[in-house]
Amino acid sequence: RRRRRPLQQKLDEFGTQLSKVISIICVAVWAINIGHFNDPAHGGSWLKGAIYYFKIAVALAVAAIPEGLPAVITTCLALGTRRMAKKNAIVRSLPSVETLGCTSVICSDKTGTLTTNQMSVCRMFVFAKTEPQPETTHYEITGSKYAPEGEVFQGGQRVDCGKQDALVELATSAPYYNEHKNQYEKVGEATETALTCLVEKMNVFGTGKSGLSKKELGMVCNRAIHAMFEKSFTLEFSRDRKKHSGPAGGPRMFVKGAPEGVLDRCTHVRVGKNKVPMTPALKEEIMKHTASLRHGTGHPSMPGAGHLRCPYESQRHGPRGCHKFIRYENNLTFVGVVGMLDPPRTEATAEAICRRIGVFGETESPTARASLAAEFDDLSVDAQRDATKRAKLFARVEPFHKQKIVEYLQMDGEISAMTGDGAEIGIAMGSGTAVAKTASEMVLADDNFSSIVAAVEEGRAIYNNMKQFIRYLISSNIGELLWVNLVTDGLPATALGFNPPDLDIMDKAPRGTREPLISGWLFLSLHGYWHLRAAAPRSAPLLWWFLSYTKGPRLNYYQLVSRWS
Repeated sequence: RRRRRPLQQKLDEFGTQLSKVISIICVAVWAINIGHFNDPAHGGSWLKGAIYYFKIAVALAVAAIPEGLPAVITTCLALGTRRMAKKNAIVRSLPSVETLGCTSVICSDKTGTLTTNQMSVCRMFVFAKTEPQPETTHYEITGSKYAPEGEVFQGGQRVDCGKQDALVELATSAPYYNEHKNQYEKVGEATETALTCLVEKMNVFGTGKSGLSKKELGMVCNRAIHAMFEKSFTLEFSRDRKKHSGPAGGPRMFVKGAPEGVLDRCTHVRVGKNKVPMTPALKEEIMKHTASLRHGTGHPSMPGAGHLRCPYESQRHGPRGCHKFIRYENNLTFVGVVGMLDPPRTEATAEAICRRIGVFGETESPTARASLAAEFDDLSVDAQRDATKRAKLFARVEPFHKQKIVEYLQMDGEISAMTGDGAEIGIAMGSGTAVAKTASEMVLADDNFSSIVAAVEEGRAIYNNMKQFIRYLISSNIGELLWVNLVTDGLPATALGFNPPDLDIMDKAPRGTREPLISGWLFLSLHGYWHLRAAAPRSAPLLWWFLSYTKGPRLNYYQLVSRWS
């Protein structure tokens, strides 16, 4: 069952608090007039006098209740929703508008939200030799995003990839072919598209490209490689395996995936045309260079080649047979590692935005506050809960990791907005699935992290406006009649909902979840404002009679002050 929204909680608390105060005032008014129950005006009947003053107390209670508050709050939230929609944040639930104002944690996926989700391979390495000391050859790849335009360099010199045996095998293991759309476009995972572009840039078999259209250039090298192998099966990527496998001709197949998913299955290393046995020293060397790629690019992928120990029988495996794929993905030969870069959006760097909304301190280093999912799993429950307070970045996480992180945040009283679902505010991408949009409270039409910040700013402004018109309603209702309340309070209070956000509203820390809608100081100021408002219209005619009325005493200021004193 979903927890109540902070707005619902605060309005319930405010209603309870207001009911108690009004009840005390009504009882006090009725009790103060007990001595007047037997007045002749009531016919000398104590019961009639008690009923008369009871009616007065009830009338006072009705007048003090802000009847227009529900309508004004709904109107204010609707106006906020409209302003958010203009900033590409489409809110599907009105109470979520105010909840955004007290959001203290934004849980955001990196890919597509903080970045462009247009990955490209920028670095890679293979083994040059293993004896007497392991030595790797590193390459840099030019060109970014999805255009298959770029070249491969080593130490500043252009490389002919077709003359490098390790690069030829790496290129033949990288392609991904979509059989339904025979054209160049992003289909499926961005990582597969990046590898497809890499194959076009390497062109290891010297495929001719002259006279081809831009559309044909997108897959010409990939089609040449696919023509060499019969696609008899595909072992699709899964989160537990973290690998994707395809045929490589004969009793072989190509495997590519995350380093931790492929390296453990490798028994040999490709060095030129030869392969040598994998040793702990070689594995350590691979992980060292992979870590440098992860630091520089953020997304390493490891292609490899393996031999099938037994013929693959596809008819035995349905969609639920992915756990059996591992029996084929063994005895692999390590070929190389490619490092992919997902460029950040120009308008949304995570560090700058998080510093602006108070997630990071001004002098705090975000690089020292990161945690891997594998490390997170090895921690105890208390240590995991402490990690959610300390770390601001979790890498290589699965859906159940996200659920754990949000649960720990909620246990600590945080209000979290999460891209997806499972927190106080579920945020879906505009390019996401219909299921994700339906389950979320807010949809980002432009898939942009900065839109979340704009929504948080609007939520804070709406909360401030709510406090202003509640102060106006409460301070004016106590001294007025029911009809006057209904006619005069609704429209002026609604106008307060149009107030723009304060200039420094995003420089303030998120408010606490237990902060009441009407604090003690605000409650006292309401009473002071009401007394001033009640005294002014009554004292003005009196002062006019004393100072200016022709038939009055016509006192000067000194005489008036001396008489009152």
